[in-house]
Amino acid sequence: MTDSAPKDKQVLISVENLRIGFRLDRDTLFEAVKGVSFDIPLNSTVALVGESGSGKTVSAMAIMGLLPAQSSVVSAQSAIRYGPNNLLQANASA
Repeated sequence: MTDSAPKDKQVLISVENLRIGFRLDRDTLFEAVKGVSFDIPLNSTVALVGESGSGKTVSAMAIMGLLPAQSSVVSAQSAIRYGPNNLLQANASA
């Protein structure tokens, strides 16, 4: 599902093809978020709506950088852009 901001609105955060999995064991990965994309316009209120277990909390945790590194896997093709920066590639010590 893609929901983009109108062209006249500046985008604060852009989530592109977000795919997140969790390691169940050494060889098994459970895909919790499967290719979600959306924009959050500047000076706007948005809501992420879906059924229980649809990945709302996991998506929000990814945006905030709160996913457990030891058990979560974010696809290399995913991007969470804040301005020119991809937050998924940001250095944690910066």
